[in-house]
Amino acid sequence: MTQRQYVQTSQNTSAPQVLNVAVDGRLYNFNLLHITLDEYHDAPKRRKRPEHAHDVFHIVIYTRGSNAFSFQGRACHFRPGTLALISPGEPHDFYVLEKGSAIYSEMTFAYADRNNEPLRISFNRLMSVYAGVDLPEVPFPSVLSGRKTREVAALLGQIFEQVTTPGKISGMLAAQTILALFTMIIQECFLNKEEGKCPAFNPIQRVRTHLDYHYPEHITVRNLASMACMSPGYFQRAFRKTVGMSPIAYQQRLRIEAAQTLLRYGSLRCKEIAGRVGYDDRANFKTRKLI
Repeated sequence: MTQRQYVQTSQNTSAPQVLNVAVDGRLYNFNLLHITLDEYHDAPKRRKRPEHAHDVFHIVIYTRGSNAFSFQGRACHFRPGTLALISPGEPHDFYVLEKGSAIYSEMTFAYADRNNEPLRISFNRLMSVYAGVDLPEVPFPSVLSGRKTREVAALLGQIFEQVTTPGKISGMLAAQTILALFTMIIQECFLNKEEGKCPAFNPIQRVRTHLDYHYPEHITVRNLASMACMSPGYFQRAFRKTVGMSPIAYQQRLRIEAAQTLLRYGSLRCKEIAGRVGYDDRANFKTRKLI
């Protein structure tokens, strides 16, 4: 893949008005700052989180790689399909934090009133302004289906082509496509979420699925909380409310159930079973209620 980038070099005073918004009685003009398609980053080793924040909005979709990016002081794990919506003032850094690589595409835009004062509201509220209804507060990042991931990437690519191709109505066409992108995000991540049909990111379910496949491993609550982009205390409360037990208790239950299966239907010795389900200490393994 070849990275392509559009960067605004001057303020377009005759831009289409369809994207402008009125918030608290003040009119704010939309300003597309830049679009980057298929940006590649890799890290030879784990790196620190050099976060920054500014008065702009970001839409970021990761299309390749499984790694982590920095958001509000935490490492947020991502995989293909992860959609991040960043609001003004939120500290972030989209480069990979762990050893490995990733590819993402992004669109950055801002709003300003006639006095050049920026609009500083959450992405949730911005989408509510466009929708004309109060949308539910939902957590981000989200994870979209493969089809929706391709749709976001295609819309970003279409916007890029429209703003980089000269034409009398290229700005209007780009504005229409940006509205189509906003509409898709509203439908997929806000309305479907409210109706309980959203296939997008559920941080607790994601952690639970991770534990289902990695229960033999040594996993700390801090690691799991980072995966959910939550503080350890808030994560533990949310996990217990959703699953009915703490994350460590859930991991132990998975280990015990796996051990029971191996004892009933296998021929392995207790020491071997203990190692397979994650108990290095055989004595500790024997004290568990296995049958």
